[in-house]
Amino acid sequence: MLERDLIHGDLSAYNMLYWEGAITLIDFPQVVNSRNNPNAYYILERDITRTCEYFARQGVACDPAAITEELWYRYLGAPPHDPAAEAL
Repeated sequence: MLERDLIHGDLSAYNMLYWEGAITLIDFPQVVNSRNNPNAYYILERDITRTCEYFARQGVACDPAAITEELWYRYLGAPPHDPAAEAL
């Protein structure tokens, strides 16, 4: 989704369907644009954190902050928009 400048906005393991090796995401009413939403980075981080928390209970180790940062830079190539920094 980030490759298309989109963030789910309500991602959790319950919005992921897995069948025969393929993952399908569902439930998109809270999708946001990663390029023009000032909270995009934090929304992405929340989505990834929720997903990591679920899979951690299944024994999967993951670091949501590191995953968020790596995906953000891979697909958006720039630091996240920080509205607090603009206020200074």
